[in-house]
Amino acid sequence: MKSKFKYHLLLLLIGSINLIVINYLLQLNSQQLVGNDSLNYIESAQFLYNDCKAHYYRPFVMAFITGLPLLFSNSVTYLYDFSLIVNIISWFSTIIILFEIAKHYLVPKKAFLISLMFLFSVGNSTILFDLLSESIYLFFIIFA
Repeated sequence: MKSKFKYHLLLLLIGSINLIVINYLLQLNSQQLVGNDSLNYIESAQFLYNDCKAHYYRPFVMAFITGLPLLFSNSVTYLYDFSLIVNIISWFSTIIILFEIAKHYLVPKKAFLISLMFLFSVGNSTILFDLLSESIYLFFIIFA
């Protein structure tokens, strides 16, 4: 019996292994550096949820998504954890949608290979561990 979601599950498994290996090799979850963009996303979320006003640089929707943990706690550390979860979900969703789009034009094996090329791009994988919105933007662009 062939599974309808064979390629989807394989992409999720390979993607999980890829993230674990990259995280282990580069130790991304234990770095202490915080980029200026991450600070702006924190500031925009605090503006929205604490002061009820929009940030002058960051989009409203990204401040809304990033700042959801501020509804339950005022701690900034929850923003980083939540951002990692949202980025990983967006990244996996982008891979699956990319596979589905490519499958309409190509045979499933070639669509799978195209999705693997995106999956193994190091830039997209490493940016997930920072409080940035690129994976979320990419998900919304490819979803549209």
